[in-house]
Amino acid sequence: AAIAYTLQKFDNLSHDNISNNLRVWCCSYLQRGFGSMFYQWVVNGVNIPYNSFGNGALMRVSPVAKYAIKMNYSLKDAKELAKKVTEVTHNHPKALLAVEIYTEILYNLLVEKRTPSVAKQYIKDTLLKYNYATPKTIDEYRVTLEFDVTCETSLLVAFAAIDLSDSFEDV
Repeated sequence: AAIAYTLQKFDNLSHDNISNNLRVWCCSYLQRGFGSMFYQWVVNGVNIPYNSFGNGALMRVSPVAKYAIKMNYSLKDAKELAKKVTEVTHNHPKALLAVEIYTEILYNLLVEKRTPSVAKQYIKDTLLKYNYATPKTIDEYRVTLEFDVTCETSLLVAFAAIDLSDSFEDV
């Protein structure tokens, strides 16, 4: 909600505007279970990213694709906006790459309605385009995955769940 609000509220999406608005929203929900590094960023009041590649970068970027489409932005512009929104906290190259991949997939799936099987193949093709691994099956993740909240792993597990499913509810 914080990013969606920020995109709608500010004509000037400067680093400080994005950071300050994100912080205001998060301060209202400090008991929501933020990661420790993000929590420290929220409470310290300094608008400096902390080089994270945790999955928090992915958690808040979805509104960017929808906003970009609404504003008739190109995919390139959508990815640049996603990077701008993300790098206020998660400026590690791995986080920025995961956000770019996710934004590209979401943007294109929103623009071009596809059947579930075609969408699933598109996701796999896009992951390969970026030299990401093909997601394992959910059962493989259940057996082998240890605690891992990195962007890359979170993205792959989410897409593995999509691949196994036939509907939004099923995911």
